[in-house]
Amino acid sequence: MSYTLHRTAAALVTLAFASVIIFFFIHLIPGDPLYVLLGDVATPDQVERLRSKLALDQPMRQNALTRQSISHLVRQKELVPVG
Repeated sequence: MSYTLHRTAAALVTLAFASVIIFFFIHLIPGDPLYVLLGDVATPDQVERLRSKLALDQPMRQNALTRQSISHLVRQKELVPVG
């Protein structure tokens, strides 16, 4: 039991650390990840609407604590405009 609890705790710490590192690297890379999601032909209005919807227009520390952007990224089919 102790071994399983120890391994589970270690896995959770590793996942939390990896999530933080990935979050900051995504914000450090050049370019806008929204153009990757929407494509190069996205209009500035579409990009701004998605930026607002994902709360990416908020400060980085507030964005890191919100689950809104994570939940929308998990359900990517909602991000791509139809048409």
